[in-house]
Amino acid sequence: MMISFSGWITQHLEEYHQTLRNMCREFHTSKAELKATDSSLAVLRRFNDLCLSMADKCQMQGDDARYTSILLDLHQQLIHEMADEQRETLFRLQALQLARYSLSRLSHLLMQEGEWEQVCSLQEQFFCYSEQLP
Repeated sequence: MMISFSGWITQHLEEYHQTLRNMCREFHTSKAELKATDSSLAVLRRFNDLCLSMADKCQMQGDDARYTSILLDLHQQLIHEMADEQRETLFRLQALQLARYSLSRLSHLLMQEGEWEQVCSLQEQFFCYSEQLP
């Protein structure tokens, strides 16, 4: 039995939305783990990897708004972790390393969209917090 193109698209979108719902659950669980004061570098890396996987999935599906949103959420969380003086220095430096990568992806995306002011703002924010690290 052949499925119509419309049926195939509908099925494909349903699978995408289900995958995204599952990833969102993982995202919220991972973010809650990250908020714990004793969270480890592994938790930070897992959160980063999950967000990048979600963003890549959205990009492959052409879901540009969600792709941008996820990258921004990731980047802001990493900036928050860099700025958190309660964290160990190594944790903050790992957040800096990961934020550098998210900033490069965001900058590339936003430059393509002509959002120069937002790119400059994100870069200024990053450099402001990175200068505070040892």
